[in-house]
Amino acid sequence: MRERHTREVQVNFDIKADEVRLVGNDGENRGVFNLEKALDLTEKEDLDLIQVAPEANPPVCKMMDYGKWKYRQQKKEKKRKKNATTIKVKELQFTTRIEEHDIKIKLDRARRFFEDKNKVKLVIVFKGREYKHQDIGYEMINDLMERLS
Repeated sequence: MRERHTREVQVNFDIKADEVRLVGNDGENRGVFNLEKALDLTEKEDLDLIQVAPEANPPVCKMMDYGKWKYRQQKKEKKRKKNATTIKVKELQFTTRIEEHDIKIKLDRARRFFEDKNKVKLVIVFKGREYKHQDIGYEMINDLMERLS
């Protein structure tokens, strides 16, 4: 599995390669040029030379306005974050000696969490010697899961 590194793209004079494959602003392949020639061509068109595929041989560079490109990248990232769904895990704690009314209230809250597309974690808390009677806790969890389904 390849790791993704957050790196800044190389622009204009930051590019280290001797030769680059040049792609025009319109997407057409212009050919392989040495770096100085590619920089001259982009300067004539008042654009920037941006390295888009550094792992290629020779590296691929595109002629475009760096400011516009960076702005579009930020908009894409913002849209991606906006559409990402975040799932939260909500936790509800119960004791073995909880009353029926309190159970109903907590189960209603759990249903609301499910409606909001959250996950729910049910926790049984044992106090003191109650820990010796874990079978009561297992029965209670099974009963709560039946009621929620």
